[in-house]
Amino acid sequence: DNDPLQALQALLMQTTRLTAQAQAHVRGLVDARADPSGQCPHSHERCDRLEADLISARTQVCSLTAQLERATAEKERCRDALALALSTLRQGMSDVKNALAQERDHVRAQGVECGRLVQESVALVLDQRVELARSAAARQNEELQAEVLRLRMLYQSESQERIRLQHQLQMTRGNIRVMVRVRPLLPQELHTTVSVGRTAWQSTFHSNFLASFPSASQVQFVSVQEHIQGGNKVNKPHVFTHDRVYDHHSTQQECMQELQPIAASVVDGGTGCVMAYGQTGSGKTHTMFGSGVDRGLMYYTLEYLLDLKGTREATGKQKCTVTISMMEIYNETLHDLLLVGGEIREKRLEI
Repeated sequence: DNDPLQALQALLMQTTRLTAQAQAHVRGLVDARADPSGQCPHSHERCDRLEADLISARTQVCSLTAQLERATAEKERCRDALALALSTLRQGMSDVKNALAQERDHVRAQGVECGRLVQESVALVLDQRVELARSAAARQNEELQAEVLRLRMLYQSESQERIRLQHQLQMTRGNIRVMVRVRPLLPQELHTTVSVGRTAWQSTFHSNFLASFPSASQVQFVSVQEHIQGGNKVNKPHVFTHDRVYDHHSTQQECMQELQPIAASVVDGGTGCVMAYGQTGSGKTHTMFGSGVDRGLMYYTLEYLLDLKGTREATGKQKCTVTISMMEIYNETLHDLLLVGGEIREKRLEI
């Protein structure tokens, strides 16, 4: 709109300038026409043409002025329309901004709601998984409990069968069993050694003899008489058979193997007794109590009993109580070795 208006204003200015020039020229011709000397015979005709041109120029100026006014009015109308459109556009932009702000807040609220829903969904899924895991664990626990119950019943059945077979074995082997353990010779007892069979030695304790072990249940003694020429005369051997014979190389653990069935029978409700008998210096104390790190049968038996007790109580069907007493018979007098101080004098035991 500004470019046509500016062109129209430039044309109006040019027309105004030409009109001013024509008016000046007409005034000059009028002055020359009024000159009485009549030096210019054609001035009247020229003047008339100039007047006609002046009238035409004035008419054109009026037309251009009207066009300028109309253009100015149109400009004002366009400016008002443009201002109105700009105001409407600004209002629209403000509405769009407000709508965008509301939409952004709505989107944020939707995002928060979606996040909450996602968290609730995750929590629900986790709860379902936990519930499924609990159900599976409960079923597995029931199955395990049923299996444990079955194994306990099977264990009890096997235990009863084992007890029966153990008692039957004890009855077959005999309720009273005699076992012999031969201790090694002491340094002062050693004289010379002669090999007879698997293991043998010669001793000067009381009398010369040779001892050998033909089998796990036999011990053989042979007297030896030395001759002047250094030869040996071997007399008829004496063989003694027992339920079990341990030679002088036997260990405490080997002896304990024979006591384990008796200890198991005691835990099963039976009775058992292990007694060490022999003359002074025959090795009873070492066999029962041991020495140093070489523990005796008493400690091994207690350890085995406590292991059996823990195994039986682990099944939950048997409660074991262990009671210990320690007695000594010395000079036909019974002594309780667990009593201390004045209790010994106050509490006298009789056989």
